[in-house]
This record gives sequence, C-alpha cells and structure tokens, in this order.
Amino acid sequence: MRWVVSLIRVQFDVTCLIEKKISGIGVYTMSLYRALAKASVRQGNIELRPVIKLSRSLKKSHVQERIGNPGEVFWPVVDEWIGAKVFHGPDFRLITKTKRLKRVVTIHDLAVFHKGFNAERFRERGQAHLSDLLKRQQPDMVFVPSHSVKNEFLEKFSEYKDRVVAIHHGSDHIQMGDPKNVGARDPYFLFIGNIEFRKNLERVIKAFTLFHERHPDFKLLLVGQDGYGAEIIKKGIASSPVRDSIVRFDFMPLEQLGELYEKACGFVFPSLYEGFGIPVLEAMRRSCPLITSRFGALGEMAQSAALTVDPQSVEEIQFAMQKLAESESLRAKLVSDGLKQAQKFTWAKCASEVAKVYTEL
Repeated sequence: MRWVVSLIRVQFDVTCLIEKKISGIGVYTMSLYRALAKASVRQGNIELRPVIKLSRSLKKSHVQERIGNPGEVFWPVVDEWIGAKVFHGPDFRLITKTKRLKRVVTIHDLAVFHKGFNAERFRERGQAHLSDLLKRQQPDMVFVPSHSVKNEFLEKFSEYKDRVVAIHHGSDHIQMGDPKNVGARDPYFLFIGNIEFRKNLERVIKAFTLFHERHPDFKLLLVGQDGYGAEIIKKGIASSPVRDSIVRFDFMPLEQLGELYEKACGFVFPSLYEGFGIPVLEAMRRSCPLITSRFGALGEMAQSAALTVDPQSVEEIQFAMQKLAESESLRAKLVSDGLKQAQKFTWAKCASEVAKVYTEL
C-alpha cells in the first residue's frame, strides 16, 4: 500500500527581511524560514511561499539575499486558488484577516506590558495592537519563544490556554566557536543589543566603572543601535570617569560578531527583560563566557552554563566581571558548559516543532 503525503501550503510573511539591517526578529524570521525550507525539501509535506505586505513591496528589498527567494506580494484573494492552508506571521502581526486560512503568529515578548521599557505612547499602541490581534483577529495558534513568556502570556490571555505553544529559537545561525579557545582573552567585555533601558546598560556601565578601578586595562564594547532611553545612556557614558574605555559600535554584520565574541573576556547581558535572548546563545556558541540575568527567559536559556546575577544589583554584575577577569579556569568551564548548552538550540529543531503545529491545525 502506498501512503500519500498531504501537502500543506504555508504562506510565510517575510516582510521584516526587506530592511538592510536586521536584529533579533529578523534573525528569527530568516533562520526559521531557511530551516523550514530545508525540512520541506527533505520531507516533502510542506510548501513554503514567502510573502510580503503590499504596502512594503516597493521598498528596496534584501529578502532574496537572506532566503534565496525574493518573496511575492501577498494578495489575500489568492489564498483559495493556490490551496493555501496556513498563514504564519513571525513578527507580532497577521497581514491577513481571512478565516479561510489557519493563522499562526509569533509573539516574541510582552515588553509593552512593562513600564519603563518603551515610550508611553509606544507602549499603549503596542498593547492595543496585541489586544486587537488576540481578541479580534483571534489567531488559531500563538508561538512564543520561551516558557517564561508563555506563563506571562497566559496570565493576560488565559483564553489561549490551548492555543499557545513555547518553541525555543535556534542558535546555529552563527558558527560554532573553537572549544579549545579557553585561554587568555583580550581585555574587554562585550555587550550586543539595542542601547536602551530594558538592556540594563546603566547598571552595566556603573558595574564596569567599579571593575575598572582594579583592571584599568579593560574596555567595554557596546554593539547596538539606539533604542528607548539611548540619549540618557549615552550621557551617562559621556560623564563616566572611564568613558575613554567604553567603545560604541552602532551596527556590526553577523559574520564579524564571531571574532568579537571569541576574543572577549566575557559577554555581559544582564537584561531586565527578554522574551528569549538570542545574543546569549550566540555568545555560548562562539566560546564566550557569559554573564546574564538569573531570572525569566535568560535564566531559562542559560541555566548553569553562565554566571547569573540579579540584574538590579550593580555589585553582583561587577563581581561577576571580576571573577571572569581573574580566573582562566572559570572562563574555561563556562566556555565548555556554554557550548554544550547552545547545541541544544537548533533551527532544525525549532522548524520541526513549528511544522508539527502546521500539520495539526
């Protein structure tokens, strides 16, 4: 008897990949699409169609270089005649309202429900958007990137108890580092992420200032674009007694980040709130000892493979820096543990779990 595999046609929104520079959500969209495309070729049961929102389709696009396909303008009327079954919005939104499709959306975090992380107007608009999405559009399934976000999500939207699933992101979009690279490091700590309040950079800079008294040869490298609160953070850097030892880069291509990770004494990422924390796993994959928060999604990702701190404590962040700077054996242990931890998070695994949901809708 010959088994017939039912083909599932999925319209996958890649609008966020149009931009020249992408960050966490763009990395997620690109990496998940690539992994799903490989799985569809291998298994033959999913047909992916990358689509772009009509209003963004005339903008210069970088989609082709990222996923090997330029994408097509999304026309809802096309749904029926191409036999599409699923629409996936990987960026907090659904650009289709039709109920002819099973609609899946990825909600990466609930930062807009926390005061102090965004401008109040932005926060209000973000809450209104999510409420509209979940209460009016009513997607058939919601993906979140961690159990921490899932628990928070269900506190606010308990009606989605049977329609939300936590699926961890992968980390293998960045090349694995050398497990032998555990010796002497260049004298700097590294941070990668938006320059914003949520990333806790004010405390990182205070901790580095205290640390610098004992280790004046060290630098702090910050890689990231301005976000909410950047002006205050930049003023804090300018007025710091160690400002000459704090180096800022607005943006750096993914291929150049690997060397920065591997040479750093440590990656400092005690963020106050994250939905997942891709930079944490990138650091682990590139043999970089990690300092991060012990709470929420970051604690969930790092587990025992990092020095975890209370992000509200400048002293704990400073002491963690000091321990890394002064102990090669500790750096070696964290590199080894981090490589093992990061290997648990692959895009193939993420795509497999996503595809399973597609097939069960």
